[in-house]
Amino acid sequence: MGNISTMIEQFLPALLLISLLVSLLALLFALRAESKYKKLYRQYDYFYERKKMQRLWKIIFIELQRHVEKSEDLLEDQRDAEGSS
Repeated sequence: MGNISTMIEQFLPALLLISLLVSLLALLFALRAESKYKKLYRQYDYFYERKKMQRLWKIIFIELQRHVEKSEDLLEDQRDAEGSS
């Protein structure tokens, strides 16, 4: 039994060093993953906002087209009313 405890005492600094290196690697991977996540989130947010703006401009264009058609109809009605009188 005394032999096992001396072996543990011998390898303890090496085990601590290995666990420290593994912890540092895990921290680096986590930081890298977080930066990639933030970049991806910004790209998605930009894409979503762009799509939202495209839909908004499409709605505005459709409404503007309706107003133009109504104005053309009103002008045509006025011309018909002037022509018949």
